[in-house]
Parts: sequence; structure tokens; C-alpha cells
Amino acid sequence: MSSHRSQAFNLVQSRASGTPVTVARFVCSQCGAHAEHKVKSNNRLVPEFITSWARDLGWDTKIDQKSARCPDCVRRRRERVNDTEAQLRAWTAKQTAKQEATVPDPVPMPIPTDRRPSAHQRQLIRTKLDGHFDDAKGRYLEGYSDQQIADELKVPRVFVEQIREAAYGPVRVSPEVEALERDLKATMERLAKFDAELAELRRTCATLEARMKACL
Repeated sequence: MSSHRSQAFNLVQSRASGTPVTVARFVCSQCGAHAEHKVKSNNRLVPEFITSWARDLGWDTKIDQKSARCPDCVRRRRERVNDTEAQLRAWTAKQTAKQEATVPDPVPMPIPTDRRPSAHQRQLIRTKLDGHFDDAKGRYLEGYSDQQIADELKVPRVFVEQIREAAYGPVRVSPEVEALERDLKATMERLAKFDAELAELRRTCATLEARMKACL
């Protein structure tokens, strides 16, 4: 069986009962679920039609995208986005309660309204978090953090922290562990390079040895 990448799906060639079969396979970038659409061999491939077929099934994908989300992940994300406002209010109330518990003055100390993200800012932050935060593992993808997203969107870091904590959960992987992972990855890449160079040197030595023996 072979495959090659085309838009948001893989074209996979296999054999069924001895007959070649081509299917367009969509794989969910979040959970790994997949859906397959048989492509008739006598028809010209139309990516727009295949992508439209997947959308009709509830998949989140577009013709110019390189990834897709399955209907279950789409539903969970929609529920999460719709619930972000309530979660953010609950998080804000919790933080306010913590402040009140440490301040002798019983007068409530609400968070100033100018420290709340606008609807547009919340949408931008959620889009960044969707692409760069793995809520299942509780970690940012390599190179990203609350501060990085805040810098790119030019918003206060607390806005990003609030929305991430409320809608996606806490960061469970420390920056120190991420730094160690990056160092390990770089070291493994260097080791692979050295292994390739060593193999090449061994081949060169073998060639020179054979030539030398032929001259004796």
C-alpha cells in the first residue's frame, strides 16, 4: 500500500480482493480518527469535491488546509469555545476571591474592566491556543508560551493566561522540562549526523583498502 499527500487528506492506494483501490483518507489532527472516501479510478481527482464530502460529514477542513478535525473534536471544540465566557467569568471570580482572602479590607476588589480582553482579542487568543497548545498534555508546542502569544498579538500576557486556564487548562509541563527535551532532540540530531559521517568514512576506508590490495 502506498500514499501521497494532497491537501487535507492522503490519497492511499491499496488492493482489495486483488483489485487496486484508491481512497482519500482524512485523519483527525487531534485524536487520530479517520474517514475514507473511495476515489473511482476512471474519474479525475477533484480535491474540492472530496473536501466538501468530508465537511458534509461534519469534518472541519478546507481545500487550502493541510490538516482536519473529526466531527467529535469539532463538537468538543465548539462546546469549549461556547463555554469560554462562563469559564472565564468563573476564573475571574476565583482570582478575585483569592485577592479578597489576602486583603484585610472587606471591600470587594473587582478586576478593572480595562484588564478584560475584547471579543476580538479573545477570538485571536483562542485561535493561537488552538494551534499551539496541546490541552490533552497540558503543554505548549515547541517555542510557544503565554508570553509568546501575548507578544505576537500585542495583548497583555494575563489575557492569554486567563483564557488558557479557563478554556484549555493549566500548563503541566515546566519550561525546564521543555528545555531538556529541546537539548535532547538537538543532541540526537547531532549523533545521527555523526553516525552518517562515520558510515561514509568506513566505506571510504574499505574502498581504499581494496584498491591497495589490488596494487600488491
